[in-house]
Amino acid sequence: MRFFLALPAGPARVAPEVDMAQPKRKNSKQRSHKRRGAKRFEAPQLARDRSGGLFLPHHVNPETGQYRGRQVLEVD
Repeated sequence: MRFFLALPAGPARVAPEVDMAQPKRKNSKQRSHKRRGAKRFEAPQLARDRSGGLFLPHHVNPETGQYRGRQVLEVD
């Protein structure tokens, strides 16, 4: 025994276009400048190696050639 689903005759149904969310108001220049200005003066966060030197975290230490305690570069 088979059952068939009756579909309406006519053009194929297409889902309506869905737009992304939009901002309610335009951000003023002052607000944008305040947001960007707060980031301007942040000092880079530095990590210390075992010898006390400073380097950027998640980067190879250029002085020693080490990354996460392992030697990955040959430094002369």
